[in-house]
Amino acid sequence: MENRYLLIKSTRKEWNDKRIARVRCLYPDATVISSKSVCENGSDSYIPYLLKNTSRGTQIIFDEFSNLGVDDEDRINNYRKFVESGIHITFINEPILSSSNLLKTYCLFTEAETLSDVDVDTFMNLVKKSVSEYLKAKEMESLGRKAMQGITIENGGNPVGRPAGTTLETKKAEESKQKILRLSADFDGYMHDPELIKYLGISRNSFYKYKADLKKQCPKDTKLNFKLDTM
Repeated sequence: MENRYLLIKSTRKEWNDKRIARVRCLYPDATVISSKSVCENGSDSYIPYLLKNTSRGTQIIFDEFSNLGVDDEDRINNYRKFVESGIHITFINEPILSSSNLLKTYCLFTEAETLSDVDVDTFMNLVKKSVSEYLKAKEMESLGRKAMQGITIENGGNPVGRPAGTTLETKKAEESKQKILRLSADFDGYMHDPELIKYLGISRNSFYKYKADLKKQCPKDTKLNFKLDTM
């Protein structure tokens, strides 16, 4: 299967390099396509180019589901266009929504073996349900984080909690550290501190504490540089 990676090009070169490096690790043979180089007729959409210039059976790799369009309706409509064209789409950050994974579920209940075999309407119902459930779960997780951060139990005006100086590595802290390690531009990712803090939904103090802990564990800073393939 031919692999093509759609790079949503940033003005920050280090972001582009790290995303390309990640794709090269996952899909060594992938062709990298810059979003800015394929938008047609002054449009800011690269979807028409991909649909017109990609053959059936090819896999197009995106960073995340949001890259498919400007809103969820637009993304679902574009997802359908790729399915109708027999083109697989994969999301590195959200593999549960990738067409290959959803196809496995679809094939459990039908005689289909490839994306070209599916009934598009039925398959898209599965896509819509999966996207809806994923986004709801993501929203609930975000709300849960914000609620926990906003809880303040006071006792005579003083917060109640563990004695000063004691620490507890929670599951949430460990999950946040893993995401920082994967997404931070200081490690293996491409996101810078302000946007990553917002994405994680944690306080600045927690973020920089986790980051300091990770730097102690990963003291070496490996710089990765890859040349962008042009189309």
